[in-house]
Amino acid sequence: MKKKFAKGKYEEAVEQAKELLDKGEGMQSIMDATGLTRDDVTKIQNKIKMELDDK
Repeated sequence: MKKKFAKGKYEEAVEQAKELLDKGEGMQSIMDATGLTRDDVTKIQNKIKMELDDK
């Protein structure tokens, strides 16, 4: 189920999720802290991995 974010809040949640991923937080704690869905967090993880693979 997709959650609605206020304008600009989705981007803030994504940035927070990136920080939590860098700290090694688990999926559920990231979802709880940001309000993002599992799919959103997985997309962020994949994007980070692709960026690291390109370097």
